Amino acid sequence: MKHPAVRERIAKEAESMYADLAAFFKNALEADRKVWVTCSHCDRRTEAEIPDWTARAKAVEMMLNQGFGRPPSGGPDGDGVMIVHRTIVLPDGTPIASETIPRVEPPPAA
Repeated sequence: MKHPAVRERIAKEAESMYADLAAFFKNALEADRKVWVTCSHCDRRTEAEIPDWTARAKAVEMMLNQGFGRPPSGGPDGDGVMIVHRTIVLPDGTPIASETIPRVEPPPAA
């Protein structure tokens, strides 16, 4: 008897657990963490909950990667070439310089 491939088995299992996975990601998007803060008036330390932006960002990244696939590396053609566009702005947001670094072809594969 041949067993289905591991990926297929995991995909079927994930499909059957969709509601649980959706609830997990919903909770991850609302993740908080505890930190200690000091009162500026009396110097007492107390524990407070703040948003855990790292956990939330990782949850979003994982959801997007699993839902749409990882973005291709390199240029829009997926050719491994990066094009950089840089704009320098003043603190008030006024752009003062802009440049696009020309496309550089990667060395041929050996």
